[in-house]
Amino acid sequence: MSDKSVPNNVLQFPGKKRDSEEQSSQPGHPAVPPKLAPAKGRKGKAASTIAVLAIAFATGAVNHFAFQGPVMATDLASTSVDPARGIASVDAAKWTRDADWEKQLAERLAAPQVRDLASVGIGHAPTREDKLHWGTLEEYYHFSYSEGEGHNIKSIDLPDPTTTPAYVSDRNKFLSDYGTLFFSDYDSAVLKSVEVSHDTTIELFTLLDKDKRPSAEVRFTLDNFKRLLSLKVEPKQI
Repeated sequence: MSDKSVPNNVLQFPGKKRDSEEQSSQPGHPAVPPKLAPAKGRKGKAASTIAVLAIAFATGAVNHFAFQGPVMATDLASTSVDPARGIASVDAAKWTRDADWEKQLAERLAAPQVRDLASVGIGHAPTREDKLHWGTLEEYYHFSYSEGEGHNIKSIDLPDPTTTPAYVSDRNKFLSDYGTLFFSDYDSAVLKSVEVSHDTTIELFTLLDKDKRPSAEVRFTLDNFKRLLSLKVEPKQI
């Protein structure tokens, strides 16, 4: 006898019936509802949920303390955590800023006596030669010196021809500022001669001492824009 609840095109294979189905199929036995899931399965799901919540809580706590800044000693004292077992950076975080102390230190460093002492220890005021080499001539030139106690500048040259020369538009002022570097007893200078070619100008100045006696000569070689190509100190010519 075929089961009406089963479609005609589905073949039924014989199999062992469950006890409940056997009891329900027997006459005089009421149908038994299927058993509910055991309580042990529900407890396992609850435990898993609690574990996930615990991990989430721990992660949030770690992020909170990691991004809230260093843990101070007072923070450790207010908790049940043993300070000796804190993170390694706790000891370095015990220092706190003292605004009054920083203000006093800044005022002391700004005092004139301290500034003078610091300048002596670090460097010195630029000399006239420093100003010539690093300022007027822009550090591009090579200096050579005469032998002897005077240690005067004997020549100034531009070693790299591709370097843009420095302007020396007023040679009289140049010698007034730096004449003692070429001749120790320098007092003044007088233009002696000028030679002009298609791309250079040569100017020869006589250096005078304090008694107005000619003592040496300085030869400037300039380009057409009055930029210094070279300078040479020569003995006085009769």
